[in-house]
Amino acid sequence: MTLDEALSLKHELIDEFDPARSLRLVIDRLDTGEDNDFLKLIVERPVHELPQLFKTREPDIVEAAQAGMIPAPAAVSAMRAHGAEEGPAADVSIGYSALAKNDYRLEVRLQHPSVATVLFAQEVVQRANGRARIAEYQGLKVHAAALGPSGSLPLSIGCSVGHPKSPPGTLGLFVKSPEGVGILSNSHVLARCGRARRGDLIYAPHPSDPGAGAVKIAKLSKFSNLVHDDGVASDAALALLNDGVGYAGNKIPDTLPDAGKHLIRSSKTPVPGLRKVSKIGRTSRHTSGTFSAADIDPTVEYPGLGDVKLTGMFEILWDSPQLAFSEPGDSGSVVYLPDTMEAIALVVGGGVRIADGVSEGVSIACPLEHVLAEWELSLLG
Repeated sequence: MTLDEALSLKHELIDEFDPARSLRLVIDRLDTGEDNDFLKLIVERPVHELPQLFKTREPDIVEAAQAGMIPAPAAVSAMRAHGAEEGPAADVSIGYSALAKNDYRLEVRLQHPSVATVLFAQEVVQRANGRARIAEYQGLKVHAAALGPSGSLPLSIGCSVGHPKSPPGTLGLFVKSPEGVGILSNSHVLARCGRARRGDLIYAPHPSDPGAGAVKIAKLSKFSNLVHDDGVASDAALALLNDGVGYAGNKIPDTLPDAGKHLIRSSKTPVPGLRKVSKIGRTSRHTSGTFSAADIDPTVEYPGLGDVKLTGMFEILWDSPQLAFSEPGDSGSVVYLPDTMEAIALVVGGGVRIADGVSEGVSIACPLEHVLAEWELSLLG
């Protein structure tokens, strides 16, 4: 299907999603004893990815009831005791990726799968005529808060930076704003997830780095506020450089792949599923991965804040479990397309993705274009 068709179906399905309705149907069938055909739809697992997702208590109860191991009334009582009647948190999102040029599929991501979300995932596959992939996220956390290399002046992309009350992270990009030259990284690196104040001092390297000798390099200017319950479209912050601070601009540092090349602004959202990406971070330096899905809405754990629902994120698969695309300390790293040198996102965090029964490392990144446009930023050379 085309990208427009995929996005249209995505929004149609999201508008229809009602986790409580799915669980009410299960309970109604168990209440009336009409469980055989209906419950077969749940436990047949017609999509080969689904067995990995049946890990919560509700599917065990349904399966046991369907097999006659417990009476239906007891199954109903157990599901109600487990909170099924109120419905689970809707930890499900739909993004997209490309199979080939102008040929797209939906990407379904579940966290803490339940009967309701698994039923919904099955429906997505059916409505998309099989052109959908289901995967589960586990352990998504931001990639800040690790001791790492101290870095040095002049500043360069990939060096250690941060607010003194935030975990250490990475300088992503140098930008020009209407107020002057600044640096871009995550809000949870420079702005305490939104709890900092405009004008707060930013340091490089981060004060907690070993033998840091931290220098005051910038003052906080703009930032995303993650301290609320709504979906957050960006995890980004801008700090304006102090007078006299030296910087190398958006040039890839020496000794790294692509050394000497300059990053440029992306002209459009790249096609997920078909592109390799690279990043330069404070901890793992230069790494590569695959841009596997766009427009994903994951829930990510933030230190001191808890789970935050992000929207419209990019998903990046690691090259292998031993070759992590991002590690703790790499939050804020710029993600770019090595074939065009276009900067497309900032690393937020990572964890595990399970698809087709295979566990793979995954990183979550915040697209740049929305932030650059809203804050009237351009990339320095």
